[in-house]
Amino acid sequence: MVITSAVERRIIDCLSRKKSFLLDAGAGSGKTWTLVQSLRYILNNRDAFLTAHGQKIACITYTNVAKDEIIERIEHNNDVKVSTIHDFLWDCIGQFQNELQLSLCEYLQEKLAKIEADLSKNRTGTIIHAKNTERKNKLLEELEVLLNQSISIVYRQFPKYIKGFISHDDVIALSIKLFSKYSVLRRLIVDCYPIIFIDEYQDTQESTVKILLEYLHPTNRIIIGFFGDHMQHIYDEGVGKLDSEGKLQVIQKVENYRCSKKIIHFLNTIRTDMQQFPGDDSQIDGDCRCYISQRGTDVDIDKFIFNNLQTPWQLNSVSEVKKLYLTHRFIARANGYEEIYQLYSQKAEILTKNKDNRDRCPWIDILFDVSNLMMLYSGRTQDFLQTTKYEMNSFENKHKLIATMRQLTDMKDRSTIKEIIDFVIGNGLLTESESMKNYDFDDTELKARYDALINISFRKFLTLYNVVEEDTPFSTKHGTKGSEFRHVIVIIDDDAWSNYSFNEYFSDNVTNLTRYNRTRNLFYVVSSRAKQNLAILCLSALSASAITKLHNWFGECVSYIE
Repeated sequence: MVITSAVERRIIDCLSRKKSFLLDAGAGSGKTWTLVQSLRYILNNRDAFLTAHGQKIACITYTNVAKDEIIERIEHNNDVKVSTIHDFLWDCIGQFQNELQLSLCEYLQEKLAKIEADLSKNRTGTIIHAKNTERKNKLLEELEVLLNQSISIVYRQFPKYIKGFISHDDVIALSIKLFSKYSVLRRLIVDCYPIIFIDEYQDTQESTVKILLEYLHPTNRIIIGFFGDHMQHIYDEGVGKLDSEGKLQVIQKVENYRCSKKIIHFLNTIRTDMQQFPGDDSQIDGDCRCYISQRGTDVDIDKFIFNNLQTPWQLNSVSEVKKLYLTHRFIARANGYEEIYQLYSQKAEILTKNKDNRDRCPWIDILFDVSNLMMLYSGRTQDFLQTTKYEMNSFENKHKLIATMRQLTDMKDRSTIKEIIDFVIGNGLLTESESMKNYDFDDTELKARYDALINISFRKFLTLYNVVEEDTPFSTKHGTKGSEFRHVIVIIDDDAWSNYSFNEYFSDNVTNLTRYNRTRNLFYVVSSRAKQNLAILCLSALSASAITKLHNWFGECVSYIE
């Protein structure tokens, strides 16, 4: 392997000195390429790094799609174990069954203590007191079984503690407990994996970073490499900017091989901690412009593209432009599910795919789960089998599962949301969540919203799911936020968000610093998707200071829509 990059040489220097490092790679810099090149270097010098029998490099990714991409690029080399963080941690702790069961009991006792503390604050006879009492009784039942019986602890998508089933969040929490308590576990992992790479480090949970830096790194027998970019942290979870306190050699990758020169200049304007330059002399000038609507949100996006962008961008069709929506209103109206949007318009981020598809509304949660299950069934069998709650313990059950999924597929275009939810739960494909069981039907507003939602055609929600996968920056279809498109229009509507405020960001209003940073990062991510041409279309009202900032950024390339 020929090393051509100064960044790669710095990483090789860290590897040679057994020094852990953090690579901050700006948008379009080829982070995955550098990660793969680093893996190839280690594999080409295997004897220097994997010195004991059975040792492997661990490469932890953010999604299964990213995992598959890296496996393909390293030609399925068995000396590298590529997995998601949950799968990796489960592989580490899953063999410690006795310790797992003890830690799970401790974990549930902590949950029980919290519920009892809540109960002491709840007034007897209230709905919330009754629900907490039910939760307490269930936990007591689960604890009694786990404390008195030897049960095999199994990692599943949904928890069922009385059977030993734990979920994603439980794996993280239990890993913290086991790594902190058992030095033999720490030694075993370091012996098995002398090198661990973490892809998209900014989206890694703080507890996972704690395991790596506080429990594994101090052994001085491991190299940890973090690859990512803190400015591309757009999910609610994740460590974001990693403060390594001198434990890591920090390396920046400042080339941008994706974007045109004008877009790189724009990215350098909005980002002050890293200045990028074109990675290739042949990169074109491109175009970068901003439009401000003076008639509110009443804009036909396709017509806007035809009237304003088709000629300067030399488009053959408006379909050549990738529309990245930072709003739900227009995308819902254009795709025929506006009635779902209207139900949640006050908190439209409920309709946005989040990292684990949880903590929105229980009915929206399960609809995302159903849609995801159908997507996995159509091409990712192993992931499907891990996701479904269907208990397949015989050949006959396997055939029954196939028949059930075919029936679900046939139902999707002609059934209501209620019919779909009843079908998947009734046939054991998914289970009713605690949030569904505890839904407050006595709340008039919540009950009315539920009644309206369940009578809508499931096809409309499936359209919503597909649109979220395709046309929002939170898409996981490609597995990373590195998807790129030749022409991009970013559509901003602050009225549809509460977690983001572009008016505050453009106005340099840092009163709510968390929301400011979240908005800044999202704006950087969507702006950097464009390879050649970028347009920002602002539909919601902007303050005078926000408009001034846009003029400073875009200069003469700011236009107003009358």
